[in-house]
Amino acid sequence: MIFGHLSRNGQEFSLKFKHTGKSQRRTFCELKLYTDENIEPYIFKSDVGCHSSDNFCKEDGRKKALKKLFTTGMFIKQDRRDIWNAYHDRAN
Repeated sequence: MIFGHLSRNGQEFSLKFKHTGKSQRRTFCELKLYTDENIEPYIFKSDVGCHSSDNFCKEDGRKKALKKLFTTGMFIKQDRRDIWNAYHDRAN
């Protein structure tokens, strides 16, 4: 599921989440950063899991996967803030 794009200072961000089935209960997050039309995007990925006996909540999985993605140290504070805001402002 793609949550949309964010444009800022000539950069485009694309955010996408994917959830696996009931047996493995994982949420995957993929953030693509487009800096130039002629260059392949930078791709950042993270994933989080849930124990089979826990309740699976897609919203919690998305937030945890996005938070884990930001622990790479590759995003400045303003980028993190803008991406979080774009995620929270999405149409449900």
